[in-house]
Amino acid sequence: LVKILAARLIGLQVAAVCNFCSLPIASTRHRLRLRGGFSAEHLRMANSGSEAKKRIGTHDGTFHCDEVMACWMLHQTKEFAGAQIVRTRDVKTLSEMDIVVDVGAVFDPSSHRYDHHQKTFTDTFDEKHVTTKLSSAGLIYKYFGREILQNIVKNVEIDYDKLYYLIYDNFIEEIDAVDNGVECYPADAVPKYKVSTMLGQRVGRLNPSWNDQGKKPDEQFQKAMQIVGDEMESIVEYYAKAFLPARSIVYAAISSRLDYHPSGKIMVLKTVRCASGREEPW
Repeated sequence: LVKILAARLIGLQVAAVCNFCSLPIASTRHRLRLRGGFSAEHLRMANSGSEAKKRIGTHDGTFHCDEVMACWMLHQTKEFAGAQIVRTRDVKTLSEMDIVVDVGAVFDPSSHRYDHHQKTFTDTFDEKHVTTKLSSAGLIYKYFGREILQNIVKNVEIDYDKLYYLIYDNFIEEIDAVDNGVECYPADAVPKYKVSTMLGQRVGRLNPSWNDQGKKPDEQFQKAMQIVGDEMESIVEYYAKAFLPARSIVYAAISSRLDYHPSGKIMVLKTVRCASGREEPW
């Protein structure tokens, strides 16, 4: 950067690498024609690099497991490895994306548009899966899954077609079902306790498998402690900092409902400043 600034002032010749970002300049001895501290060659190369980078579009606001998983899976493909994630609902911006997931109300694999929220969308994984419609995770898995699996499981001779269906049945379908509101048991069945994290299964999967000699149980135990600790802290913070404060607002509104109408059927919620910065009723 010092050499670039000196070149701007007195026209010195500098080495063939931009000291600001280490991109090469055309020749080993090149007089810089500086624009705001960058050579014309540097600007051309930087612009061409940014234009070549793929972009994945998804919605902004609250994120869900399906589009998070969809974006992660796309990063495991050759075409979208390292692609920039752009979170927006702006129609014009989304139209400029190389691929769009979970937003846009369009499902068209030929143009890489993978939304499932439109009323006309009825696709499932295959004819055997008639109950669970695909979410954006299932869509990306259905169309890119075989490549993704081969990039995750490298140099292993297995039946990838069988693996493809196993992973959907034992992992992806759960994400699809939860996102689409599909219950895994009849609505009239009363559960004996609430399952909200699947933490036990996540910890269990950290145990070394019977033929995995590369993982040490004690080290995996430490990883498990980190996971359960992060999970507990997250849940405690949610109930302490979000759920209980929100409950107090609702409780106050219920308690004061007779102040607004003698029937008690009208409840006025206090306006609060949300994390988005907007003033909104809870």
